[in-house]
Amino acid sequence: MHISDVDLIVESDSQPLVQVPSAEPTAVDNQVGEHVMEHLEDGSVIQLGIGGMPNAIGGMIARLDLKDLGGHTEMLVDAYVDMYEAGVMTGKRKAFDRGRIAFTFALDQGREGGENLGQVEQDLTAPSARHRRSLPGARPSWLGP
Repeated sequence: MHISDVDLIVESDSQPLVQVPSAEPTAVDNQVGEHVMEHLEDGSVIQLGIGGMPNAIGGMIARLDLKDLGGHTEMLVDAYVDMYEAGVMTGKRKAFDRGRIAFTFALDQGREGGENLGQVEQDLTAPSARHRRSLPGARPSWLGP
């Protein structure tokens, strides 16, 4: 990212991320997650929130045989680490910021073992401030023709 793409810089003394414990999925969370799995395909772009249901869905996605999922989300949570470590989230098919997850902030849920959120941030993320620009004539596919 070039400095000309930055609107504001906030300096910090590099305090660790605040940890918010991960919520365990309920039976209903898992049922909804199973329904969501039926609608995913290679190259889908994923947005998850926080709580039991996003944790269930992220874990289920990580166990599927999907390829090249993208991420575009407000909050980067540990479920993205699961998908990244499983090799299903690469962002290779995104229309822009290919190979990246766009996010606003990261939330550490205290994940133990494996790749940490900081490493995923370093390897596969792009700050969403870059996406405030609009592309002339661009129309998201989800809006229809």
